[in-house]
Amino acid sequence: MRSRIAGRGPERDPLLLTISRCPGSRLSIDRRAYIAFDADRSAYQVAIEAAPDTTITLDTTDFDAVVDFVVQYIAERLSVPATLEAAS
Repeated sequence: MRSRIAGRGPERDPLLLTISRCPGSRLSIDRRAYIAFDADRSAYQVAIEAAPDTTITLDTTDFDAVVDFVVQYIAERLSVPATLEAAS
């Protein structure tokens, strides 16, 4: 996925799709969105800054829900139909 879409999007805010593992596992989607994994709870937290004082979060153990949420976000960022498919 990273090789296909990283760097796309507005020049001032491209998609990053960068994984960091310190102190926990985190996927930075862009400057406003990330997915963190809490190994103690086996849960994912997706956070998207919708406005300077508004953050949308999804806290779930359902990996498919995370994938659907992120695919929708990336599709909107790229202005492509929401039917973009992700390989799990």
